[in-house]
Amino acid sequence: MVHTVPLAVYFCFLRRLFSVSGRI
Repeated sequence: MVHTVPLAVYFCFLRRLFSVSGRI
């Protein structure tokens, strides 16, 4: 369960970074 929190945060950050990179 502890590994699920960091994983979700990392995934969200990666998706956000990818979205920003794709927008530019």
